[in-house]
Amino acid sequence: MHIPPNSVIYEMITGEMVWKKIPPDTWQLLVPQAWMREVWRRLLSSTICGSGASDLCSALAALARKLATTTCHHLDAFTACRLIPLDKKPGCRPIGIGEVIRRVVGKCIMAVVKEDVKRAAGSLQVCAGQQAGGEAAIHAMREIFAQEDCEAVLLVDARNAFNSINRKTMLHNIKIKCPSLATYADNTYSEPSNLYVNRSGSNKARVLESREGTTQGDPVAMAMYALGMSVLQDVIAFEKTKVKQVAYADDLSGAGKLQDLSHWWGLIQANGPTIGYTPNAAKSFLIVKPEHYDGAVNIFSGSGVVVTKEGQRHLGAVIGTEEYKKEYDGEKVSEWVHEVDVLSAMAKTEPHAAYAAYTHGLQHRWNFAMRTIPDISPLLRPLEESIKNNLHTSVTEISRPGE
Repeated sequence: MHIPPNSVIYEMITGEMVWKKIPPDTWQLLVPQAWMREVWRRLLSSTICGSGASDLCSALAALARKLATTTCHHLDAFTACRLIPLDKKPGCRPIGIGEVIRRVVGKCIMAVVKEDVKRAAGSLQVCAGQQAGGEAAIHAMREIFAQEDCEAVLLVDARNAFNSINRKTMLHNIKIKCPSLATYADNTYSEPSNLYVNRSGSNKARVLESREGTTQGDPVAMAMYALGMSVLQDVIAFEKTKVKQVAYADDLSGAGKLQDLSHWWGLIQANGPTIGYTPNAAKSFLIVKPEHYDGAVNIFSGSGVVVTKEGQRHLGAVIGTEEYKKEYDGEKVSEWVHEVDVLSAMAKTEPHAAYAAYTHGLQHRWNFAMRTIPDISPLLRPLEESIKNNLHTSVTEISRPGE
């Protein structure tokens, strides 16, 4: 039986928290439409709306507290989303984009339950609020793969995982493992959500119902998915499989002996679909050390898993041979050099915009690569030259009248 959380833990959600969780420089991420973004910025700005702004923040805080502690009904308007297609190249992934109020409330809820979610999800699911969790997973798998007794690393991919996880199982698991989040999760996911699709040439939108999975635009979606996946992770734990493993949301990765990895893969295939996690063998890769390649081909014959002794992309980094790393990084560097050249051309007429795009967006791509891929400095030399000779010159160049 589910015991509702003590409402006192949510008293920290106040109007001040609502404003602090949504600073002005992130409104473009929360509200894609420019006009709607400006409306909400004005509504929550005390300098423009006076006391009305603080009253609205307090009202949103009260709504968050109520949804987190009380069973509510008829939340169709609150949970409704816009549906957009995401090009997966190949394929199409439907993504639900939550509206402003749901995002504001969700961020406040997560501020309260974050530590509870981390404890409930466990140390091997690094998407539940752990700082730099993805980077930790990358370094862990690389270090384990380098150990002498490790024969291979298996990277498991799932089909449309976020939209397919069994919602009833997920909500039941949250009630047991993380009661502080259970009431809010039940309020927002126990009933189907309406997804609105704009039809070209028509003023009337088509409405679809979301009955499974989580809404990827919802701030609590990642935490809920992590708790839902914990059922599967208990089944494939190291104590039962002898496979060293870590997960970032639906991206499972395990390392160890080939026979153990084969058993691990079998357990995922057998138990994953029952909770809505269907492994996609065609996009799952077994990265094996060269001396064990023939054995890996035999053991995983007929599984559909791609066996390689070269390497493969892993959470934005790479695992494999030095040659594969150089090839992978070389392609990335060529792409980044091209992007820097585009910014350099832009900087001749819009230097401030180009500099902002560089500092707030572009440079984070190779900063991540430098943190997660060792000994990458020599490969970044063309990028350094492009920044120094093209972008820096274009941004700092002073145009003279008549030139």
